[in-house]
Amino acid sequence: MPLRVRLICSVAGALLGGLLLAFALTVWQAHGAVVRELGAALVLGRQEIQNTLDTVPPGGDPSDPVRRQIIAFNGNRHVAASLFDVEGLPMSISVPSAPAARVPAWFVRAVSGKPVQLRIDLPPGDYRARTVLLEGDPRNEALEAWNSLRDMVLVILALSAAAGLFAWWSIGRALRPLESLAAALQSVGEGEYAARLRGEGPPETRQLAEAFNLMALELDLARERNRLLHRQLLTAQETERAEIARDLHDDIGPLLFAITVDAATAENGAIRQDRTGALEAAQGIRSTVQQAHERIRAIINRLRPVGLAEFGVERAVENLVDFWRRRHPEVRFTLELRRPAAACGELVDVTAFRVIQEAVSNALQHGRPSHILVTMKPRGEPGAALLLDIVDDGRGDASVTPGFGLTGMRDRIEAVGGSLTVTSGKGQGFHVAASLPLALDGESAR
Repeated sequence: MPLRVRLICSVAGALLGGLLLAFALTVWQAHGAVVRELGAALVLGRQEIQNTLDTVPPGGDPSDPVRRQIIAFNGNRHVAASLFDVEGLPMSISVPSAPAARVPAWFVRAVSGKPVQLRIDLPPGDYRARTVLLEGDPRNEALEAWNSLRDMVLVILALSAAAGLFAWWSIGRALRPLESLAAALQSVGEGEYAARLRGEGPPETRQLAEAFNLMALELDLARERNRLLHRQLLTAQETERAEIARDLHDDIGPLLFAITVDAATAENGAIRQDRTGALEAAQGIRSTVQQAHERIRAIINRLRPVGLAEFGVERAVENLVDFWRRRHPEVRFTLELRRPAAACGELVDVTAFRVIQEAVSNALQHGRPSHILVTMKPRGEPGAALLLDIVDDGRGDASVTPGFGLTGMRDRIEAVGGSLTVTSGKGQGFHVAASLPLALDGESAR
């Protein structure tokens, strides 16, 4: 059932409950008024009968005066009078005034309750008349109560209808932002992150619209970042493949050709029984194979750090720094590496190594430093983590523009639930600080 219909049903239920309560209260009040009115009318009727009896001389026959008094009750709105003889047969019956309009019998019973009667015995004597019976007639009083109740119900129904229409309009107006939100959420679910909500209506819906717009904007930016990262990843992948192909072609290809030549020389020397030439060719093959092994090892090391899985991240970082020391002898490297006593897990080790590798590479390529400090240390409980700091004294940059390397570094760290901070200033070098949680769900420590 739609929310608007449920709210309207709730309002209608409350109005109906109020109407029933008002109806019951009106009937109760009308019952008390009718009982009091009929009681007063019967007392007055008894007084009139008594006054008539007082006019009869002692020992006289009161039948005729009482009969006339009974007839005088004709047209009375509240009392019906009857005169009965010694045998209980009616001698005279008054006709009360009929109500101007029909009143439902159930309502008459509800407001009148039990029949109200008053019996008056005549003085004993030698005459037929014996008893006067006065009965309350609640119909006219019930008609007044019924008219009041009907008018009240009509007024309440009119007010309820007006309140229902106003509630329908108000609820529809209040729920309109939710309908817009539902449509916008459906658009987001279908991948259309450009949907935005207008900040209108009460403060709650405006806050909801602002929160949705912020969420949609973040999703749109995240999708755009993912697209950019995917393009950069494809570019980097193709670049890496091109470099590997070039290394294989330029380094391994000539070595394999040299091995082929030396093998042919050794084969010819063996055929001619030229031991010296065959020996030199074999030694050349050995030397060339050694060179090919070193080239292949260098390629593998670029793809997967040597010693990371076998000896840990400290040894892999030391090998990485040794690699850069040979190529940049003018730069001084300082390592302060201290891992936690417990194993971190391969995922944390790989992430830490890649962060250090990217930070050092960026510092050497863009900062022209003379000193690079690499620090790795654990942070104890609570929130055990592996803290990384890579600081250089290069020229720095006042505005750090995130490229593929920095974006990839941040994505790696966020993937394991860590945090990354990169700061730099003109002439102040770069400072890369990362925190990697040691407790990763679903990963078993090595």
